[in-house]
Amino acid sequence: MTRSTEEPDRVPLPADAATAHREFTVDGRTRKVSGSRAFVAATAIEAAVPKVTFEQALSLVALVLRYDGGPVPAKGRKAPFGPRTANALHRLGLAEKVGSSQITPNVEIGATEDLRDGGSAPLRYSVHSRTVGAREKSAWHLLVTDSGRALVEEHLPR
Repeated sequence: MTRSTEEPDRVPLPADAATAHREFTVDGRTRKVSGSRAFVAATAIEAAVPKVTFEQALSLVALVLRYDGGPVPAKGRKAPFGPRTANALHRLGLAEKVGSSQITPNVEIGATEDLRDGGSAPLRYSVHSRTVGAREKSAWHLLVTDSGRALVEEHLPR
């Protein structure tokens, strides 16, 4: 069997929705970006909005495209983004943090035997309780705002 020295015909990639190309100008320089639609949109948002980092832009695009605007957990093991990214999106007005907080008090209960009668009367106890602390359990979720959704839709490649 002989090996062919000819280069095989290159088949062009299909123009599907997963691959996008975009060209935009940043600081007077033309920049070409290609890749997934989320990557291209995040790069365009980072270039258009100076206060948004690429990580924040990619998280915002994922919140809109993958999670349909939310709600997603803002912190904890199940959170898709880090708490710093969630807080930054909230501060920028691109996402809203909603949730609730539940405070459970820790109570210590004690009983004391009353021995004042010298043991002839039936046993009596006095019960006392005191709060020794509290545990807070919060459930915060992240939702995209209308301005965040509009920003993503504006920079999403067609």
